[in-house]
Amino acid sequence: GDCFKHVHPAHLSVYDMTYWAYRYRHPGNRYAEERGQEHPIKKWAENTSDERPGWYLMYPASHPTDPSFNHPTSHWDAYDSKFDYVGRLGDSILFKDLPSGLKTLDVAAYYGVPLETIGSGLLVCGSFNEVASDPSMGSIFDIETPNDDTTDQDI
Repeated sequence: GDCFKHVHPAHLSVYDMTYWAYRYRHPGNRYAEERGQEHPIKKWAENTSDERPGWYLMYPASHPTDPSFNHPTSHWDAYDSKFDYVGRLGDSILFKDLPSGLKTLDVAAYYGVPLETIGSGLLVCGSFNEVASDPSMGSIFDIETPNDDTTDQDI
């Protein structure tokens, strides 16, 4: 007979964990900061010394500093909607298909994406009697909100 291994549905999934790295989002972030300890989320991305450098976050079954507190999978299930799903480990993905929060200049530069293919753009349907687009102007443009925020800022 065949043998199957039961794994969590998110097993080998790749997520952008930026949300969890902010100071007040993960309960351990502020705790570690106040005690001068290593950031419990950023440490995985900043790691360059072991067999999983810079990309692998191990979801712990028990708390690393307080064994009386554990990390049940229901904890992941309660927060996973806060993390942008990128794909599966080993997948290839086009820059244009990344979640919006990952389409940054730094990511583009790291992967050699031509800068003319990125921007803060927004697609808007034309208005009655609108003149045709000028392709020489490119396809990316900025919008402004009533609060003077623009799409190239964190709004």
